[in-house]
Amino acid sequence: MTLMTLDQLNAAPAADALQMLDGLYEHSPWIAEGALAERPFRSLAQLKHAMVRVLAAAPRDAQLALIRAHPELAGKAMVARTLTAESTGEQSR
Repeated sequence: MTLMTLDQLNAAPAADALQMLDGLYEHSPWIAEGALAERPFRSLAQLKHAMVRVLAAAPRDAQLALIRAHPELAGKAMVARTLTAESTGEQSR
């Protein structure tokens, strides 16, 4: 994983910024995309709160889709090695 600064995220074109946040919410880039509309961020906490607000304001179906997108960590995804790098890292810790 490449480290980035908040200044780099704030200055990046929309597509690049979205790529920088890829994987923060399992298979749900719409959360990062919505939060990025609030740039520039003054702190990491402000970015996190923006993402939480996007999720909280989302329709119930979208919230359920996020939950359903999270792999069964001890199931088929783990056996098939199709977990995201983030999920794999979480499980190894």
